[in-house]
Formats: sequence, C-alpha cells, structure tokens
Amino acid sequence: MTDEKEVKKPRDLRQEVTDKMVEALDKGEIPWNKPWESQELGMPRNMVTEREYNGCNSLI
Repeated sequence: MTDEKEVKKPRDLRQEVTDKMVEALDKGEIPWNKPWESQELGMPRNMVTEREYNGCNSLI
C-alpha cells in the first residue's frame, strides 16, 4: 500500500500580477497611478516616525 501525498503547485506570482494589471486595464483603470498627492520632494519617509529611509530601505 503506497501513501501518496498531494503535491502543491507553486504560486506563479508574476502571472497573478499580470492578470491583475490586465484586469484593471480592461476596466479602464491605470493601475500604476498613485492615488495620493506628494507633499514634498526628497527621500522616502517612514509614515509613523517620519524618519527618512536610508541604504537599501530607500530603494525598497
């Protein structure tokens, strides 16, 4: 008697993002527009502490 385990297929995140983008475009939405207005120019900041990000955090 063999015990067969169900093998989960890994998520295809690229396809999921692509599907969401195409769906939004089909609805006439532009998904890459930011829904807020920038208050000032400069480095990205932490919303709670208002400290500027540094190093790799500013890229992320």
